[in-house]
Amino acid sequence: MTARWVLAAVGALAGLCLYGLSELWTMDVLTDRTLLALTAFGVAFFGGTLAMSGPLRLLPAASGAALVGVAAAAFLVLASWRFASAGDTLDAIHPLAAAFALGTLPLPFWIAAKGPGWTDYPTLFAEAWAMAMRAAAAGLFVAAAWALIFLSDAMLSLVDLPVIEEFIDLDPVPWVISGAVTGLALAVMGEISDVLSPDIAIRFLRILLPAVLLVVAIFVIALPLKGFTGLGGLSVGTTLLAMVAVSVTLISAAVERDRLLQVDGPLMTVTTRALALLLPLPAAMAGFAVWLRVADAGWSPARVAAATAVAVALAYGIAYLVAALFADWAARIRAANTWLAVLVVLVAAFWLTPVLNAEAIAARSQVARYLAGRTPVAELDLWALSRWGRPGERAIAALEAAAGQPGQQDLAARLADRDSWGLPAAGPDPDVARAELARLMPVTPATALAERDRLVAALEPWEVEVALSGCRAPLASGAPGCVLAVADFWPGNPGNEAALFSRSEGGWLRVDGFVPRDGGVWERHGVLQGDGRAVAAGEVEAVILRLQSGPPVMRPTQMNSLDTGVMPVTIIP
Repeated sequence: MTARWVLAAVGALAGLCLYGLSELWTMDVLTDRTLLALTAFGVAFFGGTLAMSGPLRLLPAASGAALVGVAAAAFLVLASWRFASAGDTLDAIHPLAAAFALGTLPLPFWIAAKGPGWTDYPTLFAEAWAMAMRAAAAGLFVAAAWALIFLSDAMLSLVDLPVIEEFIDLDPVPWVISGAVTGLALAVMGEISDVLSPDIAIRFLRILLPAVLLVVAIFVIALPLKGFTGLGGLSVGTTLLAMVAVSVTLISAAVERDRLLQVDGPLMTVTTRALALLLPLPAAMAGFAVWLRVADAGWSPARVAAATAVAVALAYGIAYLVAALFADWAARIRAANTWLAVLVVLVAAFWLTPVLNAEAIAARSQVARYLAGRTPVAELDLWALSRWGRPGERAIAALEAAAGQPGQQDLAARLADRDSWGLPAAGPDPDVARAELARLMPVTPATALAERDRLVAALEPWEVEVALSGCRAPLASGAPGCVLAVADFWPGNPGNEAALFSRSEGGWLRVDGFVPRDGGVWERHGVLQGDGRAVAAGEVEAVILRLQSGPPVMRPTQMNSLDTGVMPVTIIP
């Protein structure tokens, strides 16, 4: 009970301090960077103290959390000098992610240092997983506590006793309650650490290994057959990086903390080792996807962050690949995990220093691309540059200097019209876009050219752009990536309707329905497939090519609607 009261008090103090800091942000008392430092230190200190309070006594936990908090706060304040104010630093998000890594990843090392040694992998593994489990359980406990508070308030309000509502309406109270409940939950978690073991989660995660290996193996086999055309873009790179992160987590769960607990069955051993061997490929393809995007549009802070994540993913992939080649592969992966975690901490620290100034890298890249003629004036994202802190300001100053040169009147006009910076760059002429869409879009049957032209003329500009994005992406055969099928979809409606088939950016089939109305208006309608099944990415080209190769084949369907007196209800076959 003493431990429960102590941790509940620490949690309540944490909530009260964070409330006080939130109030200071609204006052003109301290400089914004002082507040940033205090806030970063407060979050890291109290969070670290509570997180380590189970395996360590309160004083050692607090001293370690204080060291980690000072480091996280110092590096975050250093990064804030890239921006005019600390508020702009918070808006950038990625410095916060790096500071979060600095404030959390060293905690298992501190616990291990107080025991067998800071590089003792069994301790590092056990404490990292245990902290994650305790945090998740504490979060559920806090949510349950607040649900009980609101339910109790609702019941007392039924008898005109809104005492709980009046109490929690006091500004500091929600902070203090949340902090106290968190501390109490963590104390209870520490008491039942043998029952609430991370081994349960680890065992469940191991079950996913064969499925992940199958997905990665199919990707490896299909990649040479499908080619690299679909790998461009940060979304693809993010997907691949997420798969690398999942694979690393599952492999680490499989090798466990020591040889006695690692997977030992033939199937799971081969599966884990095979996934470790394949891991560099999705990491490399993520790098290729980011490189394609950078080559197309230059650097941005998000792309620098993605490239940094790719470098870390490649480090994991190469280390796991090399380890999997040896007989003692599991022991080598465990050894690699220790130093790879140290690498991530160092990368997070460097990210907050001038060594990895993402805004400066991005700003220099965008100016260089414009001066080299690779970025048209209309495509210069001046709004983004204006949000990239001091490096962005220097980039805009460089563009203003360039705008004084002969032939830079368009650049000078864009720079002068600051109100338009937050607006998207002017798109192509609508008539030109419609003409391009009519030229690219195949129609079936071929005799329905008049309906196609009327539909294209009636589309909104954004609808034209969406349709063009699909038609401009050619299929493997070189045919346009879209087709318009014109047919009598609704026998009870005069004239024909139209369905536009195209391939979305994610590779899936997009179908838009259009129904003609009076006055030359085409009404957009949703399209439902009969069996409700989404068309797989591999089937999209076959669907579009089949429709391009001949007139549409229509099949009648019979559907009845139940009259409820309010609205019809139809069961879709």
